[in-house]
Order: sequence, then C-alpha cells, then structure tokens
Amino acid sequence: MNLTVLAASGRTGLELTREALRRGHTVTAVARDPARIPLPDGGGLRKATADVADPASV
Repeated sequence: MNLTVLAASGRTGLELTREALRRGHTVTAVARDPARIPLPDGGGLRKATADVADPASV
C-alpha cells in the first residue's frame, strides 16, 4: 500500500512512518524540513517537503 504521512518529523508521524515501513508499505513522509526525518532514504521511503499550514505547498 502507498501511504502519505504528514508531519513525519514529529513523534507521532515518525512512529507511523516506521510502523508502515516495517509492515512493507511504501511511504511518502512529508515535513517542512525532510532532513529532520531520522530515517534513511530508500527502502520504500520517499521524503517530501510541504507545510500543512500552507495549502499551496501540499
């Protein structure tokens, strides 16, 4: 399954991203600063930049 996780650098978003990857899902992890997502790129993970407070960026 393909999932998009908003606020992936926060505590809840990060745990959701980890669990989804562990279960074999493909995840697009969205954060204002994707460098703050402490997971390696690849392996089903794609990092993206967006700010949920700015609809144009989402």
